Amino acid sequence: MQNLLKLARKGIQELLIIQKRTYLIIIPMEELIVASRNRGKVAEIKDLLAGLPFQVTSLLDYPHVPEIIEDGKTYRANAMKKAGKLL
Repeated sequence: MQNLLKLARKGIQELLIIQKRTYLIIIPMEELIVASRNRGKVAEIKDLLAGLPFQVTSLLDYPHVPEIIEDGKTYRANAMKKAGKLL
């Protein structure tokens, strides 16, 4: 889990660098939603992403979102399913 979170943080930092270098008009990300209600996981992710220029929230902040069954075969499949429910 730590390795995945470190990789995610690095990827986000690289995206921010790319955004600064581009000449296109880009809408800055204001919020990153962690699609989890696991308080420990959410706290760990918030700690790892602290200092980045956006607010980190989670499903704990959105009680109206129904429980999402993680039945995908990959982390990506489950993440896409959760993102679809949040948007």
